[in-house]
Amino acid sequence: MKTHQEIRDWFLEQQEDREHTHWHASSLGSCISGQWYERMGYKKTKEIDAKQLMIMKTGNAIETAELEPYHMLAKAGKIRIGTQEELVMESLGMMGHPDLLEYDYERITEIKSTNSRSFKYKSPVDADGNVVPEASDGHVLQTAFYMMAKGWDLGRIIYFSKDWSDMLEIPVTLTDELRSRIEGIAGTLNRALEENKAPTPPETLVYEPALTFNKWGGSKPSPAKWKVNWQATYCDYHIHCMGDEDRGEKAIKEAKQLNKDGVIPDES
Repeated sequence: MKTHQEIRDWFLEQQEDREHTHWHASSLGSCISGQWYERMGYKKTKEIDAKQLMIMKTGNAIETAELEPYHMLAKAGKIRIGTQEELVMESLGMMGHPDLLEYDYERITEIKSTNSRSFKYKSPVDADGNVVPEASDGHVLQTAFYMMAKGWDLGRIIYFSKDWSDMLEIPVTLTDELRSRIEGIAGTLNRALEENKAPTPPETLVYEPALTFNKWGGSKPSPAKWKVNWQATYCDYHIHCMGDEDRGEKAIKEAKQLNKDGVIPDES
């Protein structure tokens, strides 16, 4: 019988580097300077570990299970689908592989697995008890890019809670604002590529309200406070732009201290 460590080592052996010939739609919501460092082949601050890989593999297994009915219907000739097809927009220098393309509806579907805490934030309940779904910004940008690349108007994101086995479907509308944001991100990255200089990283700390939840799932805005910008939290290249591989952990402590001291940003 294999030990737990042997299983973790096996997961590490399965890790594959992705291509660096284009920007990746799945990173559209990520730190913009981190995307540049990855494309240029810089070493990560901290390499992905076996635990993270196992979480990713679990997500892939959930995606496979969710897609199985579509494959069965397609095999029976009832629907026409594509999965993980490569979509490229050379005008933006960007590419990606959507989870599901439904050709009969001309619809893009992205499937995301998440934990219960994250799932709760994506399905807040208003004062009347109605769920008001809210997808992650990066997931919306990713899906919108696929819609742009395919020339389709319909898109959706399906979230699956790994803890609760619950599902949430959120439609995506390709607005002019989304198009403009995607084109703007790609433009900044491509200029950085031409100039061989990393784009300016996002602010590490932000001051903004958040949602608080009660035990029934209802939510309400809480007073504004300092918190770590999630783009900075999940960037693997702090050592290159910040000169400090522990910048993310230090920023968490810094935000706590600012909140404890009651510091308010100067808006002048």
